[in-house]
Amino acid sequence: MPRTTNYANRFRAKDDVASYDLKEYGAGCYASRIWDLQRPLLEEIILQHLAEVRHSLALLDFACGTGRVLSTLEPLVISADGIDTSPEMVAVARTKCIKARL
Repeated sequence: MPRTTNYANRFRAKDDVASYDLKEYGAGCYASRIWDLQRPLLEEIILQHLAEVRHSLALLDFACGTGRVLSTLEPLVISADGIDTSPEMVAVARTKCIKARL
C-alpha cells in the first residue's frame, strides 16, 4: 500500500518546497504551462469584479503556498493576505510577494 503524506506535513522541509517550486511550476513544466493559461483568466475575473463593485477588493489566499497566485493578484487589489500551514512555503512566498501580509 503506498504511503501518503498530507499537505500539512509534505512541505515542512526546505528541499520539498524547493522541489515543488522548481519542478512543479518551473519553466516549461506542465503545471507552469497550465498556469500560463489560467493566470490571464484569473486576472480578468478580478478586474471584472472590480468594475462591478466599483471599489477596491481585499484578497485572502488560503493555502497560499509559495505565493504563485498571491503575487500575481496582489497588484490588482487594495490589500492581500496569504496563509499556509507550511512555514517553509510562506518563506518562499515572502520572496515573491511585495505587499501581501503573510
